[in-house]
Amino acid sequence: VYSVYVSVAKGYKTGGFNSAVEDMKDVTFKPEYSWNYEAGLKFNLLNNRITTEASVFYIDWRDQQIYQFNPSGVGSILRNAGKSESKGFELLMKVIPARLLSVTTSYGYTHATFKNYKNDKKGIITDYSGNYIPYVPRHTISVNANYSIFLNNKIMNNIDINAQYLGTGSLYWDEANMNKQSFYNQFNAKISLKILQHAELGIWAQNIFNTKYQTFYFEALGNSFVQY
Repeated sequence: VYSVYVSVAKGYKTGGFNSAVEDMKDVTFKPEYSWNYEAGLKFNLLNNRITTEASVFYIDWRDQQIYQFNPSGVGSILRNAGKSESKGFELLMKVIPARLLSVTTSYGYTHATFKNYKNDKKGIITDYSGNYIPYVPRHTISVNANYSIFLNNKIMNNIDINAQYLGTGSLYWDEANMNKQSFYNQFNAKISLKILQHAELGIWAQNIFNTKYQTFYFEALGNSFVQY
């Protein structure tokens, strides 16, 4: 069994006003528009024991709204990039090798860049065209395994044992692409007990091997700040 789909959608985000500006041209920012194109394929094999999905996408942005701090580091504003694009693909596979065991893997690749973006900060114009758009990870990977134990009990229904791997990166924190979080890995796990079909008691652990990675970066008052 398989299915094919194609979608085309137009996106819109309203413009607005900045309250803390140091240059009068930053008082307002324009609306953001995008055209989103996606095509995909889904199919099942071996009586639904294997499910596979694949898709490709392309996003064409106009006047993308970019979050920035003021040059002094006091306050933040939204500005518009001229043109941006994001393209890539996603793959997903779910396998049921045994009746109570399922394994789901997915991988996504995104190439998001500025096509035309010249930033004017107090008369100093910097051309960011061709740079990567901040906060967008190039690669995302996940592997999720779940094993269920059904209990012959009217109160306690089943126990689920779950293990998860996540891979993310690399990504940039700024338009200049000077500050970067490299690809990093996380391992998570959870054991849960379902009770009376309506409640769940769980024990979970996140980032088991204590991977150190950046969750946010910004510059203010001439200093750089990183949250780990």
